[in-house]
Amino acid sequence: MLEGAEINPAFEQAPVDPEASGDDQNNSHTWTINEPDTLALMDLDKTSVDGTGSSATSNSSDSEEENLESYTELDDEFDTGAMSLGPYEESDYESEPDFDENFDFSVPEEVVTLEDHPPPPDDEDLDDIETFEGAGKVIKKGSSHFEEILRGQQEKSTGNTYFPFRDEDEFRLVHWLNELPMSKIDSFLGLRIVRLILISAHSFNSHQTDVVRQSQRNCNLSFGSASNMRDRIQQLPETRMPWKFTRVKLRSGTTSSPVYLCYRDPVAAVRSLLDRPLLKEHLEFQPTRHWKDREALNRRYSEIFSGDWAWEIQGSLPPGATLIPILLGSDKAHLTEYSGDKSAWPLYLSIGNIRARICNKPSMKCWVLIAYIPIPTFKDPKPQHTALQHRLFHQCLAIVLHSLQNAGTKGKYLRDSVGDYRHCFLRVAAYLADYPEQILINAAAYSNSPVTTAGYHDLGRSNPFPRRTKEWILGRIAQVCDEVDPDDVEAYQAAAKLVGLNAVDRPFWSELPGYRPDLVICPDNLHGLFRFWRDHILQWVQYLVKGPELDRRVAALQPIVGIRHFSNGINHLSQWTGREDRELQRVLLAVIDGASGINATVMQCLRGFHDFLYLAQYRSHSTSTLKYLDQALTLFHSLKGTFITNGARRGKKGTLKHFCIPKLSNLHMWHYHISRMGESTQFSTEITETCHQIMIKPAYKATNRRNFFVQMCAFMNRIDSLALIDEVGKWCKQREDPGSMLPQPSNFHPSSGKRQNCV
Repeated sequence: MLEGAEINPAFEQAPVDPEASGDDQNNSHTWTINEPDTLALMDLDKTSVDGTGSSATSNSSDSEEENLESYTELDDEFDTGAMSLGPYEESDYESEPDFDENFDFSVPEEVVTLEDHPPPPDDEDLDDIETFEGAGKVIKKGSSHFEEILRGQQEKSTGNTYFPFRDEDEFRLVHWLNELPMSKIDSFLGLRIVRLILISAHSFNSHQTDVVRQSQRNCNLSFGSASNMRDRIQQLPETRMPWKFTRVKLRSGTTSSPVYLCYRDPVAAVRSLLDRPLLKEHLEFQPTRHWKDREALNRRYSEIFSGDWAWEIQGSLPPGATLIPILLGSDKAHLTEYSGDKSAWPLYLSIGNIRARICNKPSMKCWVLIAYIPIPTFKDPKPQHTALQHRLFHQCLAIVLHSLQNAGTKGKYLRDSVGDYRHCFLRVAAYLADYPEQILINAAAYSNSPVTTAGYHDLGRSNPFPRRTKEWILGRIAQVCDEVDPDDVEAYQAAAKLVGLNAVDRPFWSELPGYRPDLVICPDNLHGLFRFWRDHILQWVQYLVKGPELDRRVAALQPIVGIRHFSNGINHLSQWTGREDRELQRVLLAVIDGASGINATVMQCLRGFHDFLYLAQYRSHSTSTLKYLDQALTLFHSLKGTFITNGARRGKKGTLKHFCIPKLSNLHMWHYHISRMGESTQFSTEITETCHQIMIKPAYKATNRRNFFVQMCAFMNRIDSLALIDEVGKWCKQREDPGSMLPQPSNFHPSSGKRQNCV
């Protein structure tokens, strides 16, 4: 616990949301964290909650030891993990398929020729736009949430928006100090120069001007310690997103200590995003179809609402209803930087109504942290640990997303930043995840496709397999449950693997309305494209163009402003990020042209993949550009056998005779997904990587490393309260002088101390 904290179980029963459904109100086993800094977490003896919401008692021990179970992944951390470009891996998977003697490794005489692909479509202002009539209808008008906050603040202290702090200057100082641990805040306030400034406020003489006197008075802070400062932060208006603390009873397995889940209501998170005036001009509530010609033959795809999915879902809703696409994202994050094994598994939420360019700007704070998925230590046999962690993941998400069942079928009346109420239906539209989490979410077996029915031996096919639908997955699960008892984890896992499933027997999305496994799992530019390029394409090139020769060619390039120059080549690099991938992708084809191991067929194949890579990153697509995307992928597939012929597709035992690579199979996702959900950059896992940097890492640094999840929740409560009042203050200034205080998004975030690029 924090220094000076009282040992006091400060939980109280979570208040009932007047807009919540009956099922939500009946959940009596959840408590709200009032001030987590004063909690003795492991002293609590509360009733357990299982995945269905029923109560039970946990028999787990009360040990505080936290030995985090590692999650089996195919990919390392992308932005921070080390990668060696030396030895070749035999295979990404456990076994290899049998050699197909009938496979033709020769280059086809006639291959698809790829024309120069066109630029992205022009400005959408020139489109003929077809709007879904009646969608997003305003039901009634009322006061906005910010107006209510302003009235409440002014009632407490006339004219002071930043109460209980004296003024905006003191509020800015508190905003900065809040990101420091309590000991460092007390050290700052105890500095001699700070004390001199405070003392000078009481020692001015009569000859000083009123301006100087007022400035000195303002230096006298309304708090004298970190504890007092945090007490005042607690007096700020609440964000209506309280953290809830639930003890989870495991359906399978036993752990060394009780399992706790900290989470927020996703409906409350959606409400907080709709309340923000800063986003008012960037929200859309009506599905649209953008046509590039009057004949309605060439269509544009950009935002989520421009795709087929939003149009189809809107057609299934009551007249006048408003669709709120829910975007989720999760990824494990290492909390310790140089030593230690502390990790967190955060879950983030945003909504597809916010335009992608705004939603993906870190400074706009359009992503909300709604849960920390627990990572316990299991006492069961080690081979079962991964299966038990997978089941716990789905059990926890079923608890977190329970309110979306009612909100997706009956809807919720939510208001926007100007007080307009709409009948909103919340549907899970996308889940941002890397490949290991993709197969976890869709209950797919290891080294299977997460979005199609393709098994391991089918991953290298040039044609896509049928989609992995909700009915297909649940039908296979029911089939396995009839044959094997799900409580027998080892037997169930073995039987499920035979039909392309993992050990999850109750997916969290089974009760979510309108869930589409083949669409919710999105194509990932970061791990799906760049990691495939790095782990396979670049490895093949390095085999054909030997290391010293490739380094010499890369280093010989003339330095150009705006493009990274690898002056020492690339083989010495041990730390790779997406930036290194992008920089090398720009020059790779030109660098290797003419090398002894590179022939025309290899260049054609590599050009096909690089064309696909760049086309897939368009922020706006049309029917024409999607055809070029298909042509590029077809060209690559038609010529990829040359890497087996020349021996570049290698493993530890020599040349591999197959292309059974999950990321290769997933390349078929892009065209299908873009035409239904919009451009792919808005679903990249770069977003969750950025959220780690501005939410998770600063929160952990502000703790004392003991019971840190509870303290991290308290930190996020303070951050959200301060951000709310900060935005209320900017909104007030804009109302007083609209021309001088336009809500222009900045790309600076104080947590990192540097400018953040738009994803």
